[in-house]
Amino acid sequence: MRGSIYQLCVIVSYASGDTNPGFLSFSVLFITLHMLFELSVVKSVCHFVTIIIQVIKTIRVLFFVFAGGVLGFTVAILHLLRGCLNSSCSSLSQEFPTNFFKCVSAVYFVMGGRYDPFDEDFKSDNWAFHVMLIMFFFFTVILMLNVLIALINLGFNNRDLTWRLTWPENRMRYVESAENITHVVPGFRETQSCFPSTVFYSATPQQVRNYDKTKRLIEDFAPTVARPDGLHFEQKKAINELRSELKVGIKEELQSLRDENALLWVQVSDLQQQLKNLPSQVVALLRADGPQPLLAPQSS
Repeated sequence: MRGSIYQLCVIVSYASGDTNPGFLSFSVLFITLHMLFELSVVKSVCHFVTIIIQVIKTIRVLFFVFAGGVLGFTVAILHLLRGCLNSSCSSLSQEFPTNFFKCVSAVYFVMGGRYDPFDEDFKSDNWAFHVMLIMFFFFTVILMLNVLIALINLGFNNRDLTWRLTWPENRMRYVESAENITHVVPGFRETQSCFPSTVFYSATPQQVRNYDKTKRLIEDFAPTVARPDGLHFEQKKAINELRSELKVGIKEELQSLRDENALLWVQVSDLQQQLKNLPSQVVALLRADGPQPLLAPQSS
């Protein structure tokens, strides 16, 4: 941001120095993206900005892997098309650049369909070049781009569900940074009252008005809550004492319930034991009530 402001000042002659077009272009790009990300405090924009940030965080490791692969293929193709084992080489590619950065650009934009640096090589019988291009397309177009699409889909699904939590946080950070600046400016806090005591980050103006109306009604019906005078503290003390008494009463009630529960368990155990003994008792009673066997008469 400082670099872009400095370059703009040099252009409009507010500062002396040499203008660097490359530095200026990247500075303008970064400050524009920064302004775009600052719009995340707006609810309608925060949804998309949050998804973009999450996607970038998800695929940042893939960027390094992809960049390493492109650099590796660039060096390999550079050796293949521009390398020579002796001084009398006559089969070198004339269209492929020798500058390393131009080589990286040429190899990278092959994925977009720019084949100008390889026109002669595609017509040649160099089998190593054709195999190298097949491997390059498999690594970049088939493998890396499909992994990139999968990671973007994953990051989109994650942030599409949680962006509503990020929006109030972004608004809070925005207000916090603005308020911190006022502490730096001498005398600003003493002469200005820009920041209220309460900030509603996610409420609409109508919701704030309804909240204030409800708050005033509560204060009217409970004045001691809003005005902490002596009566308020006495009531607070009485409430604390009543709360302590309630706690003691609840503990005693819980203890009596536990005792009753233990007694009930004992009674249940006795009933279970009686139920177990009931079949044997029924059998004994049936045998006692059954017909008695006849006795044979004794001979005299």
